[in-house]
Amino acid sequence: MKVKSNLLIIIVLFVLPLFLYFIFRVQIVNQWNNIESLLFLLSYVSTTYLYLYTKNKKFYFFIHRLLLYLKYDHTTWLISFNINSSCEIENVLESIENYFISKNCVIKQKSSINMEVLYNNSFLIKISAKKEEDSNLVFFSTSRIVVPIKQLNKKSNEISCLIEELQLLIRPNNLNDKIFEIDVEYSGRSPYYSYWLKKMPEELISSFNCTIKLPDKNGDLIRVNKNHIIIKSSNCSRLLNITKDYISLQAKL
Repeated sequence: MKVKSNLLIIIVLFVLPLFLYFIFRVQIVNQWNNIESLLFLLSYVSTTYLYLYTKNKKFYFFIHRLLLYLKYDHTTWLISFNINSSCEIENVLESIENYFISKNCVIKQKSSINMEVLYNNSFLIKISAKKEEDSNLVFFSTSRIVVPIKQLNKKSNEISCLIEELQLLIRPNNLNDKIFEIDVEYSGRSPYYSYWLKKMPEELISSFNCTIKLPDKNGDLIRVNKNHIIIKSSNCSRLLNITKDYISLQAKL
């Protein structure tokens, strides 16, 4: 099978062009000046493209924005966050349960300190509470959330509203004493991984993780590896805005 495929490649690359040349050699000679100009133009365009793609950050992400809807039809999100509450654990979990029941969600599991909810028949939300000395810590984590690229804004707004409403139920002790994290997984290689490592031979990389502190002085962090982007922030709205910017390749690096 391999011999046949190699033979086919040889025919396509060498035999077929020669065959076509002998058939159309008169027309080719007559049109050679035009063909030569076209080849020069193609060579110039391809060289310029490759140079800009490898050297110019704006051009690199411009090309990837054009390919975004073709290459990545969706990303997968895992969201987790914890909030210190001034309320008793029992009251917090009861308020959360009533909230989800009002949204026609299914309570899959429930105990005195944790709960598992199926939200809109789409993904699971796990909630657990832990009593601490001065407050009660409430943890939230989701199962995988499939977010189509074309529904990025809609899905992001839906999740933002959900988290904001849950925060109102929990009554945080300190508005700044919250940690939100989102793990975005690409169906293929992350464009940011490619950008930062495109000059390094992949076979020489056994593992890669990069942590970047974003320049807005809010303490937001982003970590990047081959097909993940993990973003951490103390503010839910800012977290989701950063996430949208990075997925849509609009983030300022």
